[in-house]
Amino acid sequence: MRSGISTDHNVIELIPGSIKFVRSQ
Repeated sequence: MRSGISTDHNVIELIPGSIKFVRSQ
């Protein structure tokens, strides 16, 4: 269940299923 903020991959998803911003650090 990844919705909102995924801290496992440091991926912020504003829309469930759509990645708006990916932190590569």
